[in-house]
Amino acid sequence: MSLPAGVINRPPLAAPHPVVLGRLARVATITLLVAAPLITQVVLQARGVRCRYETIDLERRLEQLQLERRSLIARRAELLAPDRLRREARRLGLVAGDAGQGPFVLDPDSGNLGGTGQ
Repeated sequence: MSLPAGVINRPPLAAPHPVVLGRLARVATITLLVAAPLITQVVLQARGVRCRYETIDLERRLEQLQLERRSLIARRAELLAPDRLRREARRLGLVAGDAGQGPFVLDPDSGNLGGTGQ
């Protein structure tokens, strides 16, 4: 039987030999078995680095908040110092009551806004 004009007779593509396929499968499996732990290790190290940077940021923030807290405590102590309170009372024209009277309070019921509340 002859082929029509212009048709070239070529053998069909030869299928690879089963031994070649077996070797390729073995190489691919070994590569995956070797690469999988390495990839896992790289991913875990990246997570560890991220956690370390987050920890450093949190520690810096904590130090900053502690400094702010110390500053606020010092400012509060400065504002509540007895000498300063006496100076402010004198400046505002307030007179300290007797030792047994207690602090000055506003007493709207008695009509005395500068009374002692007793």
